[in-house]
Amino acid sequence: MFRGRGRGQTSRSAVTAEVVRQSDRPVVVSALALKASAREHLARSLGDVEVRDIRDDVLTADVVLAPSCSPQAIAALNRAFPTARLLVVELDDSEWDVHLSGPVQRLLAAGADAYLTADSIVNLSDQIRLRKEQPADAAEEQTALEDPSVDDLILANVADLLRRRTETTVVVRREGDR
Repeated sequence: MFRGRGRGQTSRSAVTAEVVRQSDRPVVVSALALKASAREHLARSLGDVEVRDIRDDVLTADVVLAPSCSPQAIAALNRAFPTARLLVVELDDSEWDVHLSGPVQRLLAAGADAYLTADSIVNLSDQIRLRKEQPADAAEEQTALEDPSVDDLILANVADLLRRRTETTVVVRREGDR
């Protein structure tokens, strides 16, 4: 499940310019240092999605992918793409020559078993599942099945978000209809 703050939870300036989309396909803007071939691969992996580099002339986006960076950089991305969901990505993919490790991956590499974010003690307790000790083989197998990679989680969450957006039905009413 994607966890994060919804866009309605913070005050934002209203968008003053009307933006007309050039395509019905969802747009993902990458602020990651990805080569064109890696962006193309990401687009194919996500499905019918347009993945654009932040350096391109992009007026609007549904999702913005950013590396682990400063709060000021995140705020700037939010100002540039006020209606987009902003996802911070840590990624290390040797096949595509992408090395964007951040503090979370460094903590996990140092030996941490997980990295959790929570909005409350109740939310934290919901994320922590304590179970009776199992035989070592069964515990390892279950952990391997339960712990998808960071890439898997991000891609699944982005795909789910984009699927929900494309499935949303807009009802248009004319003046006088009830």
